[in-house]
Amino acid sequence: MSLCAEELFEEERLLCGADLLNYKIFPYRGKLKTVIGKENTAENAYILMDTDRKHEVYRIPVNVSEEKKRIYIAEANFNRYWKNISSMIFAGLRKEVIGKQKFYPFQDMVETYVDLSFYENEHRKAVLEHYQVKIIGIQPTEEVQKLQSRRASAMDNKKLVYVYSDGKMLFHDKSCPLVKEISDTDFRACAELPENALLCEECRERMYIRRACGEDFKRYNAYHHFFRKGHVNIRIIQELVGDYQGKIHLEGIDTLRVICGEDTWKIRIDDAGKITLLHNNYVMVNDEERYILSEFHNQNLPKNISMTGAIQYLENYTWEKHLAAKKIAEEKAAEIVTVGQEKSETPKMVAAEKGSYGATVGKAMEEDVKTNTNPTGKKIVSTIRRLWQSIRCWRERKC
Repeated sequence: MSLCAEELFEEERLLCGADLLNYKIFPYRGKLKTVIGKENTAENAYILMDTDRKHEVYRIPVNVSEEKKRIYIAEANFNRYWKNISSMIFAGLRKEVIGKQKFYPFQDMVETYVDLSFYENEHRKAVLEHYQVKIIGIQPTEEVQKLQSRRASAMDNKKLVYVYSDGKMLFHDKSCPLVKEISDTDFRACAELPENALLCEECRERMYIRRACGEDFKRYNAYHHFFRKGHVNIRIIQELVGDYQGKIHLEGIDTLRVICGEDTWKIRIDDAGKITLLHNNYVMVNDEERYILSEFHNQNLPKNISMTGAIQYLENYTWEKHLAAKKIAEEKAAEIVTVGQEKSETPKMVAAEKGSYGATVGKAMEEDVKTNTNPTGKKIVSTIRRLWQSIRCWRERKC
């Protein structure tokens, strides 16, 4: 049946038998982007194929690269329809070679219009047998066996976690799907990344999560899901692990333990996406030193805090900053006690400045209660509380 693609489906790219003579067909396995590379593009199209039923056609999904004159077709579809496609190509060839030759060998047609290079490497080759792609293993030479052994040894070495191709210097995590594209000859592995290394965009997150969670990397998918649930992008993960040397460990599916500097934190996310940040407890050894406990307390961050905000908060926390803030809070609290004693001698002044005094006292109490660790601070808060109650009772003439 003679068909005109443009007349049948104006909005779709369709290829008829004669069109196939202008392209080379590339069967492939897996995802097309992985096979041809992200930098290459191919638009969606269909090959129109006659059926046994009158006035019916079948559309075979393919991808077309006009620039390279290639047709990419999934292996399953190729194996199923190559017999029909080859007949369409033969029909086109017969029209083209009339008067030139009477016979066009099938093998010549295969070599001209089919490319099986996506299947082939130093270990195997591909052939067409009974209209199907068949993979044939190649017996490796002694040199190839040595290269294979070296590669397998490097992949099994837990210290060698980065892989690259000799000459390209694009670094991958050893679990990256693109590593299999590196030939045994060019395969290289290392334990540390060189300065200013070029990282593979496909597996950059894997690299940082592996560095942060160590032996627990086998649960990479769980870590990936946790960060996606919290809408944390690769830049934040890179900052936590690369700039702050953070270490992470998943506890269940909704809690991430983070060690950053001397402190340990827990980030929790519930089903609604609400974030809670917990911080390790500690006891004061002296005015400047502490002993960290295994228990945790809620850091009471704002209710609408994001996971990114919680990570940045714990990154910026240091014990030195905490001591400095505590000292300022205690000095303010001591000043308030002194001012409160003076005001108790002049009731009118106390009443006039009730608003600002109460606000300052409340703020000082809030800042000190947040620390929740210094006995001296607790005594100051207790003194302030009793003082304020006395002033209120006096003003109401109930004491």
